[in-house]
Order: sequence, then C-alpha cells, then structure tokens
Amino acid sequence: MEQLPEQLALEIYDKAAGTSITEVPRDIGYRRNNITIHVNSGLGLFGRKIINACFYVAKPYVLERDLHEVSLDYFKWLCKLENSNNHTYLKRELTKVQQTLIQINIIDPEHPDRDFWHSIPFISSFTIKGSKLYFRLPEELRRPLHDPRQYTYLSLRIINYFTSEYALTLYERLASWKYLGKTHWISVEEFRQITNTQGQKSYDEFKFLRARVLNPAVKQINEYSDIRVKVEVKREGKRISHLRFWIEDNPDGKYKQSLHHLENLEHELAQILKNEFGLSAAQISEVLQQYNRDYIVQKIEFVRARIRNNRVRKVSNPGLYLLKALKEDFSLSQLERERSSPRLEIEKLLGAADDQDEPIEQPAIATWWHDEASLLEAWENLPKPKRDEIHARFKASPEYGLLKGVSGLNLRRLDLSKSLVRMQFLAFLQRERLMGLALASN
Repeated sequence: MEQLPEQLALEIYDKAAGTSITEVPRDIGYRRNNITIHVNSGLGLFGRKIINACFYVAKPYVLERDLHEVSLDYFKWLCKLENSNNHTYLKRELTKVQQTLIQINIIDPEHPDRDFWHSIPFISSFTIKGSKLYFRLPEELRRPLHDPRQYTYLSLRIINYFTSEYALTLYERLASWKYLGKTHWISVEEFRQITNTQGQKSYDEFKFLRARVLNPAVKQINEYSDIRVKVEVKREGKRISHLRFWIEDNPDGKYKQSLHHLENLEHELAQILKNEFGLSAAQISEVLQQYNRDYIVQKIEFVRARIRNNRVRKVSNPGLYLLKALKEDFSLSQLERERSSPRLEIEKLLGAADDQDEPIEQPAIATWWHDEASLLEAWENLPKPKRDEIHARFKASPEYGLLKGVSGLNLRRLDLSKSLVRMQFLAFLQRERLMGLALASN
C-alpha cells in the first residue's frame, strides 16, 4: 500500500534521532494552493513556517475532518523548533497565526459586479493538550487545500533554511512563478505589501528597502533554495518604480547540494556495508531504512574496534555481528576504549612517565582519533615524504583493497574529499596505531 506523504515524513522523523528537518536525506513537501500564497497576511517568519506545517499535516485528511491532531514534538520538528521547550513562545506565535486573516481581493475591471473580497483566518483554532497539538482549518480552505487548481510545490526543508521573513515571503511568491521564468512588473509599493514593509518609514526610500529587504532576501533565496533569482528594475525618471524577477532552476543551492551530499553519503555507506561487511542488497536496504546514518557509522566503528582489540575469534562474521550491534545498541566498555587508544602504544615507546624526572609532554593523539578534522589537519601538515610513505602503506592495506571494487572512485590519488575514501583512510590510521606517532612527529 502506497504511503501518504505525511506517513513517510513521520517515518523520517522517527529515524531522524535529533537530526534537523533541513538535514534529513529525503524531501518533505506538499502542493500549496496559490490563493493562500498570493495574499498579504502580515505573518512573520515563524508564523509562515507554522502555516506550512499545519497545511502539510492536514492536507491528506482535509476533506475527512476539520480537527487535526499532531504530536507536538513532531510539529516543532516540521517548523525547525525541535531544540526548544519554550512553549510560551510557541503559544504566542500560534495565537498570532490564529489572529492573522487571509484577505483575498479580486478585481475585475471589465465587470465590477464580479469583484470579490473575502477575509478568513488561516487557522480557526489551536489547542495544546499534553504532548499533542490540535488545530482546525476554516471550511473555506478545506477544498482548495485538498484539490488546488493552481498550486506551488513547497519543500519544508527549503522553508526551514530561511532565517529572514522577507526571504521566505518572497520565495513562496517567486516559486509560484517559476514555470513562467519571470514575474510581471511589480510596483515598489506592491513589493512593500508582499514583504509587509509598507508604512515603515525606514523603508520609504528605495535604497534602504533594497539594502535591508530586497538584497538580503534574494541572497538567501539564491544560497539556500531550488531557484535562482535575478532582479530587473524599471525607472520613472530618476525613481525606481517597478521590479521584475527572473527565475531559473538553482543547482548550486544548499538545498540541492545537501540532498546530493546526503545521497552520496548513503551510497558510500552502502558500499562499506557491502564490501567490508558482506551484507546483501536486501540487508543494506533494511539497515539504511531502519537506522539513521550517524548511528550506523557508530556501530561500524564499534565492530572495527572489536576486531582491532584482538577479538577476531569472537567476530567471525562481521556482517552478522554488525546487524546484532545495530539491533541491540552495542557499545565498547571503558577498558576496550582504552585499548583502542593509540596513546597507550605511544606511551610504550616513550617509556612510562613515572620513570622520568619530568612528565613527557605527549601529543593529544587520542583526541585526534575522535576528531576527524584535527586528524586530517595533522595529516596535511606532514612533510610530503612522510605523507608519501604513509600513502604507500595505505595502498597496501586491506582498507584500500575495499575501495577497489567501488565504482566512480579515482584511486590514482588520495582524494579525501570522498567520504568513502576518507572513512577507509581514517580506519587504516586507527588500525595502524603507531601511525599516530608519525602524525605527531612533524
């Protein structure tokens, strides 16, 4: 049976384990009726995120019920408020949303009798009871939300990237015009209404409106979203009177880059599960669906540590042992963690500190082993002959051998920008404990 988008999102949330909605590897979004986008509502940044979360939750069931129920923690995650227990702030913002009206104003110059104006709230009511949030949608919005004639797909991942109210407000409008490639000429006054800056004296002059509202909004849209925007201006005399926005697909936006990066990480993780642990395609699929990425990597390192700690006889089948570690949340004991530390090997070489007149100042190798960035920085700071020597040993290692079966990798050089190469190289350094001394000897 096909999953509803809301059911899929709940599964993603359950597996997220502290991961923000902007960082999950699947998109979460819905088709929003353009009528509710092309209105001047006066909502702030968080208010707009609340509306989109409510519409997203309600959409699959909007014709079946008027009252909708959602986990409060899940709702806050959809709005990227998951790390806050400030319910006073949330209640205040919910109240603002409830008091905000959609004012739809349609004017027909040729047939004035067809002019239409309608004013309704976005949300009729909110209730927080225990760990649940309940809300009602106005009757007039239920049909348009369920079956929009004209709609725009809105991604909650993109929406939650924005930190500017102006950027989010403008993005929703421009996304609805993306199919045309450009907007009509928008008067500066209309732009002020769209961005809710009309009547603010600090924006009376266009140069201030451009510097504080327009340019920062366009910058965020181009940096984070799936569209790239350019602004064209039209003048009446010396005064800028109108704006037009040119809109195209944005392959360089953080939204697409992050999804692509996460997809690559998932692919590389699958290669490790296949080549190093011998899992089948079905097992890999089940692992990637059931557990989040960081948890899987944590258990991979657990199994590797068990093997390094001279417990190979007890790990005769690393794949099955990894599956059991994932299921039962295995972790190393304190003694095993100490045995895994390269510091002990270094101390053996340098001699016990209590045999010396003064303590030996030792490099923080143990810290490096738990801090990928520091370890890689230490590697980069080595002289080239030393790096060439280590690289040669890596090419003769079992970790390097696992990379040979992976398609799309250029193994002629040590490309640590590739997550799979970096993971295997770090695993090699961890196994070769004395390498810690080499890294510290620069």
